[in-house]
Amino acid sequence: WFRDRGYEERQSGERLDTLGFRTTSSVGIYALEFEGALQTGRSFNPDTGQLDKINAAGGHVDLTGQFKLLGYDQAVFMSIAAGTGDSTDANKEFRNPNNDSSLMGDMHVVGDMSGVDVNDHHASGLQIYTVGWGIELTRKLNLSVTGRKFVAASVEDGFSRRIGLETDINMTYSPNRDYTLIVGYDHFFTDTFYRQASGSRRDVDYAFAMLAFNYDWTRRKR
Repeated sequence: WFRDRGYEERQSGERLDTLGFRTTSSVGIYALEFEGALQTGRSFNPDTGQLDKINAAGGHVDLTGQFKLLGYDQAVFMSIAAGTGDSTDANKEFRNPNNDSSLMGDMHVVGDMSGVDVNDHHASGLQIYTVGWGIELTRKLNLSVTGRKFVAASVEDGFSRRIGLETDINMTYSPNRDYTLIVGYDHFFTDTFYRQASGSRRDVDYAFAMLAFNYDWTRRKR
């Protein structure tokens, strides 16, 4: 159980309560995880000056499998995530942390499960369908490819619920336990909602290189 009362410009009595649970199981090379959450609380309505009730839910189911094929260690990943939404009532939108890359992807074109805004149009709530694959090419080099399909739970009249497809390709090189180099290229294929709301058919590209290192002061020679 978690209660959030720390956001900025909070009115007296506003709160967001999240009650969640998580379970995991495994059979052979496969592992299954299920996580669900209910959200309640109160949100200030500036039009009425009253506190409106929050009523939302969300969760995800993940299936992973690890195996060796053609002499290489490999893994597959499938996930379905969903959160409630209502294009006319934000208090029915499920909210999750906007740093949850395992659900939302590397690009964060879609930041969290409450939905996404494009110009003055809002797609409320999300359904996310994910498929991923990884292979250990050597003990130091790993390649992973992931695709995520985003569909809205609710949109305004005349708009499509199809938001887009994100593809992530990452290469990870770890020469030793203290250094890791990650290079990635991501592409977001905009779908009908984005095109209707933006008036453009342009996609989104994103590339990055990241070096992570562990510097242990106790190992320095004096």
